[in-house]
Amino acid sequence: MPKSNNPVIQITSFEQVGMVVKDLTDSMNSMWNNFGIGPWDVRIYNPERIREAKYYGKPSKSGMKAAFCYVGKIQLELVEPIGEDNIFRDFEKLHGNGIQHLGWHIVKTEQDFFAITSKLNEAGHACIWSARSPRGRFAYFDTMKTLNTLLEVVWVDPEAAAVQPDYIYPA
Repeated sequence: MPKSNNPVIQITSFEQVGMVVKDLTDSMNSMWNNFGIGPWDVRIYNPERIREAKYYGKPSKSGMKAAFCYVGKIQLELVEPIGEDNIFRDFEKLHGNGIQHLGWHIVKTEQDFFAITSKLNEAGHACIWSARSPRGRFAYFDTMKTLNTLLEVVWVDPEAAAVQPDYIYPA
């Protein structure tokens, strides 16, 4: 297979697989009881907790309930949508539960984050949802034609305090 001479961005690994679920508690319970996947750190990102949210470039008043755990070196994220104007609700309406994105978290600075998001947009991979989180920034891109899923780019501010889970499942 020939190596790309000029990729839009260079991805060397994925850190996360993101799944949309209709009911977060049911999904965590099922994965825990059937496969021992967990325990889960759960965070509720209501519209007040995330800032500068944009859905297809317009202000968004939505959020998500998200649960995180590691399966080997890969973080598994389960997302239950909050509100209507977000990509998780879009996915749920079209597909129900399922894998919705791959997360790439190797963005060292906020300037790198903006440079990468600009490159992706210029290459035709539209940013469809983005926001500022308590620890940094995230953006999701329409990479369906090339990755067959969405791509999430995340910058974590090394100076930001760790965000504690709202709860852990199972308790």
